[in-house]
Amino acid sequence: KRKMLETMQKEYEGMPHAIKPLMKDLKLDGIYDVVANLIDTDKKYETAIESSLGGAIYHIVVEDSFVAKKAIQFLKTNKLGRVTMLPIQNMKAKYPHSLAKQETFANQVVKVNPKYQTVIDSLLGRTILCETIDQAIETSKKYDYQYKIVTLEGDIFNAGGSVTGGYRSKKVNWLANKRLQKEQETLFLQKQQQLAQLQEQRERLLEEEKESWQHQQALWNRLEEKKKQKEELQFQTHQLEQKEMEL
Repeated sequence: KRKMLETMQKEYEGMPHAIKPLMKDLKLDGIYDVVANLIDTDKKYETAIESSLGGAIYHIVVEDSFVAKKAIQFLKTNKLGRVTMLPIQNMKAKYPHSLAKQETFANQVVKVNPKYQTVIDSLLGRTILCETIDQAIETSKKYDYQYKIVTLEGDIFNAGGSVTGGYRSKKVNWLANKRLQKEQETLFLQKQQQLAQLQEQRERLLEEEKESWQHQQALWNRLEEKKKQKEELQFQTHQLEQKEMEL
C-alpha cells in the first residue's frame, strides 16, 4: 500500500492526463508541482480543503508567465491537452486579514512552503471553514454571501449564494493519500529500525553463543588434559608399585 500511494503521487495517477507528461517529460526549470503535492493539512480539514480547491487542486504552480507560455507551447505541439497554471509572480493574495481572528480561513489551516504561500492565499484566502452546515448557513448570511463557506464534510456555500453539496466519493482523496503515505513511510521506517535492532540483537546473541561455546570447549580441553595427566600419574604410580614388589 505504501508503494501504491507513493506511485500515485509521483506518477500523477488519477489526475488530468496532460499533467503527467508536463511534469515528467518537459524538464523545464520553473515548473514546480500540482497544488495537491505542495500542500498538507490536518486530517480534520482534508475534505474541506479538497472541496474548497475543487479542480484547482490539479493546477500546476510555476514561477512566472514565461514558464507558463513554454508549458502551453509544449502541450499544443504534442497535442496533450490543457492545464491551468498558477504563476507565482502573478498571484495576488485575497486574504481579509481583518476577519482572521473571527473566522477560520482555509489558507490558515494549510501547511505549505513559504515560496508558495501567495498562491495558497490567492486560492483559499476568501474561503471560511465551518464545522457544520448550520454554521455555514449562518456565516453566509452574516457576511451577506461575500465569501465561500465550506463545511468540514465538504459542503460549499459559494459567494453569491449558490450551494453545492451531497455525497462525496472517497476514492481519490489526494490529501488523505499523502497523509497515509507519510504514515506508511513512518511505519515502514519504524519496522526497518525494529528489524535492524532485532538483527543486531540476534548477531550479538550468536556472538555470545560462539564465545560461550569456545569457553566451554576450552574448559573441555582442559578437563581432557587433566584426565590424561591423571591417567599418566596412575600409570607411573602403578609402575613404581610393580618395581617395589619385584624388589
